[in-house]
Amino acid sequence: FISPAKTEPADDLAPWGDGVSSDATFESRKAALRSDPLNATYINWTYFNNNFAEWTFPLSQYRDMGLQIMVMCSASESLLPITSSTDYAGRWELWQHFYASAFHYARNFDVTRYQMFNEPDHPNAGGITQAEWLLRLQLASDAIQSAISDVNSRYGKSLQPNVHAPVTSTPTYSPWGNLAVDNRHLNYRGAASNSFWNMRSYAYHQYNATASGYFQTSSGMQTSIAADMTGETPFPLCLTEFNVHNAFTFDSMPDTLDYPEKYARFGAIVCELAKSGLDEMYCFKFSQTDDTSYTYGVKKNGMHYVDNDNAPNSHGGVTKAGEAYRLFAKGIAPGRVMKDYTRASDGSIDALDLRASYDAVSRKYFLYSVNESANSIPISVDTSAWNIPTNNRVLLEEVSESRHGSVRTLGSVTADKTLFDGTVNLWQQPANTVWLWTIPSKAQQAEETVLVAEDTMVKDGSNAGINYGSATSLIVRNDPTNNANRSAAFFKFNLPPIYLPDIQIATLCLRTRANPSGTAQGYVYGLDNNTWSENTLTWTNAPNLKKGKAAGNKIANRVIDGEGTTARILGQLVATSSTPSEKIIDVTDYLRSQPNRVPSFLITQDPRWDVSLPSLAVGDTQTSALEITASEGSTDPYLRIVRLKDTDGDGISDEAETGTFSTNPNDADSDNDGLSDGNEVLVLLPNPNLNTAPTI
Repeated sequence: FISPAKTEPADDLAPWGDGVSSDATFESRKAALRSDPLNATYINWTYFNNNFAEWTFPLSQYRDMGLQIMVMCSASESLLPITSSTDYAGRWELWQHFYASAFHYARNFDVTRYQMFNEPDHPNAGGITQAEWLLRLQLASDAIQSAISDVNSRYGKSLQPNVHAPVTSTPTYSPWGNLAVDNRHLNYRGAASNSFWNMRSYAYHQYNATASGYFQTSSGMQTSIAADMTGETPFPLCLTEFNVHNAFTFDSMPDTLDYPEKYARFGAIVCELAKSGLDEMYCFKFSQTDDTSYTYGVKKNGMHYVDNDNAPNSHGGVTKAGEAYRLFAKGIAPGRVMKDYTRASDGSIDALDLRASYDAVSRKYFLYSVNESANSIPISVDTSAWNIPTNNRVLLEEVSESRHGSVRTLGSVTADKTLFDGTVNLWQQPANTVWLWTIPSKAQQAEETVLVAEDTMVKDGSNAGINYGSATSLIVRNDPTNNANRSAAFFKFNLPPIYLPDIQIATLCLRTRANPSGTAQGYVYGLDNNTWSENTLTWTNAPNLKKGKAAGNKIANRVIDGEGTTARILGQLVATSSTPSEKIIDVTDYLRSQPNRVPSFLITQDPRWDVSLPSLAVGDTQTSALEITASEGSTDPYLRIVRLKDTDGDGISDEAETGTFSTNPNDADSDNDGLSDGNEVLVLLPNPNLNTAPTI
């Protein structure tokens, strides 16, 4: 949402209308601007660029991550008015604003997706008529398409503009949908041409419905669009705002996106939306921004908690609905082969929302399952149609009260091709939970265990210079009143010489308890820095921990440093009992990215929010610490690693030996020089087919 009230709060060039007073002068100035778009005579770029600067950092970050950006640029009638059918000055100012905006965003951030008016059917839309809205769509769309075309020609890009409309607040097709679709080829001068499009995607918003209600709306919309576009490819359907509830409805209840019924409902919604054939969906919204007019002071439909009071408005924790969305994005990613499951007529999976996908690159299957009911549901998963080798390991992650997106178990495939959890083939999915199975289809090597090489904790405040390398228990704690009691834990492993792309599943396993009894939570990070030593590490010299941070229970008191850059968030640990039990985090992608094969982990208990909901208590005060069993006197912590089949046991899979290194998968020393292929490729790095044994 980039409001014109911020990017052009006052006219960039005087006088209003820039001399445009007729259709002819409009077209003349438009042509002149397009022939020389950086000319300050037509656009006051200094003024615009100063106002655009607020969004430079986030847009550049999104661009660098390869994300597709949607810009909602809702130009109200009060800011950019068109007072009559002959108000060409007003038309020009609207057109020029959208041209300048799209030119800037396309040139600098490759933005192609735009919306020009948010919810014109909403009671707060200022009473805009359908005719007024259509003219504004026609002008804005023409400006956006012109700007992107000019950016392409000037800067050698090939961006394709995609204007989304009508962006209605209600999930009904008539009357705004009819209006937009029926006039899709009619430009702002009243000329119709099948080569001109006011929009390329159909967008709407929806909240407060059941999962099946979202499915029915999407399906109905697609039917209506197709009926009005006979002979043409129907517009892709985009749900550009959705959630369990909107902010207003959430504010009327104590419930949050951390309530079991709500995060399970969210998981069911995204599953049903994906089944419906929807092209794009945008969860609204990312952050729980503040609103003093609300009972709870924030908009509870935000997925993440944010510091609304202190720049740079850092984020704290994520809701469990956010974790459900993460698992969905991980398992049901675009570009994969999808399989939808119809609820059985015998009612056996009537309470489940299910969707499966197949990633042809990794050759992994994923099964997303949501139990939105108040009862556990028995599930037997038959993979016989997927040709999974017997004994292959599978990973099950869960969002629940005791697991915030972490691993529930590592299972396996039995001889009859059903999934086995280590005890039974009939799994029980608990009430109000979200599950994601990851099921690799390539043949695997037997699971390997790697014990921790070094582990320790560090303490802050007056203890910041003390080393705790010999501790048998590692405490992860945030004390909101005394930073000397704040502590974090570090773990480091030395992987054997294995080819990292062969890793199919990797998990970090920690024996953990809440101390004292209660619920304790912490975040697990994978670090770039692995040079620390357990015998010398202190808070003072520890990587990725802020120094001198005051004690407190708010987001501003968080101590993690380099989050998202040198510290990659991997998941959450949650302990709900004082009795130690194993907690498991999926670290597959992180291990595959460690070229020196020395992964390093950090666990902190940073504050997640500034206000507890729904109690409105200040801050996030966890009364229990995470206590993790250290390696001193135990076999914890450890990694469990599942690799591709490696017949000769040289650390390189059969697939990589034949397809990448041209070595013999049945001979660990293909060139008979006394060095294994794995040692040559992964440690010494010469040609594994060339006898390079060192002379002694």
